[in-house]
Amino acid sequence: MSRGLAKLEVAAVLLLAAMCMVSTVFGFDVRGPVAEVVDGAGYSWDANSFPGFYFDTDEGIGTETLNVTVSGNQLEADTGVVYQSRARRERFEYEGWGAYYTMGFLGEKYFAGYADGLLFNKSSDPSLLSNERISRVLLDSDEEQTITSDSPLRLAGGFLLQIKDIDQAGDKVYLDLYRDGLWEDSAVIEPSATGAGVDNRTFIHKAALGGGKEIVVIAVHFKNAFRSGEENVADVDGIWQISEDDVLFLKAGRRYDKMTIDGVSSGNMTLTMTNKDSAISLNRNKDIPLMEGFGIKTSNQNRITAENPLRFYVYRSVTD
Repeated sequence: MSRGLAKLEVAAVLLLAAMCMVSTVFGFDVRGPVAEVVDGAGYSWDANSFPGFYFDTDEGIGTETLNVTVSGNQLEADTGVVYQSRARRERFEYEGWGAYYTMGFLGEKYFAGYADGLLFNKSSDPSLLSNERISRVLLDSDEEQTITSDSPLRLAGGFLLQIKDIDQAGDKVYLDLYRDGLWEDSAVIEPSATGAGVDNRTFIHKAALGGGKEIVVIAVHFKNAFRSGEENVADVDGIWQISEDDVLFLKAGRRYDKMTIDGVSSGNMTLTMTNKDSAISLNRNKDIPLMEGFGIKTSNQNRITAENPLRFYVYRSVTD
């Protein structure tokens, strides 16, 4: 995709969002198109028609959909409202690591698992979604930067990667990982050794997210490393980090206001929620919570007729 086209797509998304924003005291609402309460009517929204969903402006892709079916003046339990999100494959910014899966959930981007490559191979269980978990993507960058023993690499969530030492030949780099000043991990990598591959050049830190098996949560690719006088110097050109703290458990039966998770399909990496056991009546002048941060608002019409049916729209409240 050309940079000019990407800018036009971003501008279009921002314009659509601006047209659909309604200010509130603590933030603003992003709303979808107006629909009508007509018996048997069905409506479907995705990231292209509803800017409240997560949208990847680089790829022009969203993974969330919301389907609504009207029965009389109700959205019947189990079938009236269906929310679905499907994980999709995405390349790391540092492409030498391969690819991973992301998905939108309630309008935010989450990591669902590794698709292939080094981080896939280094993880005991590379798929979070198959274990009914997803995690926030904190860092995904191929921006080159230089670090030294006195100027360590600062990561998200209080993590800091520090060069402890580099041997005289400049082949072996001894690294320490700290979090909030406390030691977390150590490793030795060889980015400048003859024939060094992506494995030799990558620092990896793993953790068991939510009590599961270990998965790579931090990866840092070193372009090179050397000694300059008494100082240790290295160039980093790839950083990846997912959250150890912001992990969502997506077990079947978990409720989000009126919506309940039906389950996660590990085969096609899809999550589905419905308004299980929660029929929704669409009456005039109502603000109905649907799922965390999302809702339905109906119009305050004085006269409702077959020719002038009650109108409604879905919205997302944004406060962060």
